[in-house]
Amino acid sequence: MARELKENKLAELKFSATQIAELVKMIDDAMISNKIAKQVFEEMIKSGENPSKIVEAKGLVQISDPAVILPIINEVIAKNPDNVAKFKAGNTKLLGFFVGQVLKATKGKGNPKVVNELVAKQLEQ
Repeated sequence: MARELKENKLAELKFSATQIAELVKMIDDAMISNKIAKQVFEEMIKSGENPSKIVEAKGLVQISDPAVILPIINEVIAKNPDNVAKFKAGNTKLLGFFVGQVLKATKGKGNPKVVNELVAKQLEQ
């Protein structure tokens, strides 16, 4: 974000403090992740558009619904039986691998906290 601000003089910015507050609130409410917030911020610098409109237009709302996330988790687990066996044998570092695969499958839209909890729960079964 600092790079974006350096490239654009403060007086030339097309967005307001209210829009920044809206972006921060979207992060706090877990509507978007920090990663997505960076994309939205870059678009705000270019267009001056409200963050909520950018998120809606680009379909960037974070996925937190277990009903949506669980099938993706189950698919990732099914595709990686060797890593599941290693995890169950004590290699708990593989949890990060599974979380990463699920986040990749959701194109970064999965809520990392929810994904982490659900993956751990599914792998413990």
